[in-house]
Amino acid sequence: MDSESISNLAFKELVRKYLMTLACKYVDDDVTFMKHLNKQALLGNEDAIHQLSIMKHFESILTNIQKHISDFALLGYQRIANVCLAIQAQPAIPFPTSHNWNVCALSGVNTNSVFVLAQDNASLYLDEHYLPFATMLWTVTHIATIECNRINNFMTSDTSLNIKQSMELYRKSEQMTGEALVSNYEIAFTAVLDVLKQTRLEIELNVCGDPTHPLRVEGCR
Repeated sequence: MDSESISNLAFKELVRKYLMTLACKYVDDDVTFMKHLNKQALLGNEDAIHQLSIMKHFESILTNIQKHISDFALLGYQRIANVCLAIQAQPAIPFPTSHNWNVCALSGVNTNSVFVLAQDNASLYLDEHYLPFATMLWTVTHIATIECNRINNFMTSDTSLNIKQSMELYRKSEQMTGEALVSNYEIAFTAVLDVLKQTRLEIELNVCGDPTHPLRVEGCR
């Protein structure tokens, strides 16, 4: 799965359907919903089969993102992998910022415009140049939690409605189908895969292009 395969109108439609599937999943009991969906798929229910294929599609994208990150470590760039993992480990966005002088954990350059990542009992400082990527990486890898919180907030906004009525309103609402929301997710997925892919290519050129590099045999394809 690469960025070229998701940067199109078809992907936006997949995002819309994925968000609705996540909403259904979290309104119902997670385990119960998935059992029901798998059972219906086995019975030949086309809607259930389509929902499962969409979920697998996004699982594949997220797995690919994690593979890129783990490959950075395999190729000897543990620092990049650690930063990506630290970004994903943050409890929420936006990340706190600071204008004190610190060394950027990625570039190694002193800067007084950073955002801060908590890591164990220490902090990582990243130049604000990397903030858009960090925000998008956090967003795509927390999409399920984000959507769970959004549907929960929507469902509790009007307790006079039953679940079926609330879901129908949610399906038609701007919160669910808004172009800005879907575009933001598309941009985030595409940008994250682009950055990780390009970083991986540059690393491979550096590591695999050097026949004397100690990681060449282990990490190169």
